[in-house]
Amino acid sequence: MRWKKAIAVAALLIAGLILATFIFVAAYDFNTLKPRVEELAKEATGRELVIGGDLDVRLGLSPTISIHNVRFQNAPWGSRPDLLIATRIELRVKLWALVLGDLVFKRIHLIEPDFLLEFNESGDVNLHFDTIPPAAP
Repeated sequence: MRWKKAIAVAALLIAGLILATFIFVAAYDFNTLKPRVEELAKEATGRELVIGGDLDVRLGLSPTISIHNVRFQNAPWGSRPDLLIATRIELRVKLWALVLGDLVFKRIHLIEPDFLLEFNESGDVNLHFDTIPPAAP
């Protein structure tokens, strides 16, 4: 009889934790993360990422991150300022990898993308990024 109570309490705790997570995600304003996302993109690529719209997160077995009105800077020698302009980018994430602390994308969906691939006279492609080398430990 005692083990049945323990199982019931454990099940209630797990259900409460899942419910609390859904409430937190529904109530949290992910737009507060936009400056940090833009900063991380700049650190990783050496180019500006501008998120002009909302940043939304939908939970599920494959959580989805939606980024609205995105602009990504082109190479300095490019023929226009933006390499990519998109109305929306949807990133579907692998849940189990996220639980383990990794961000692995199942799908990247660009809605109304305007993507420019170009080469300069010396053959360099505008997809070559000037990344910052990691600092020495």
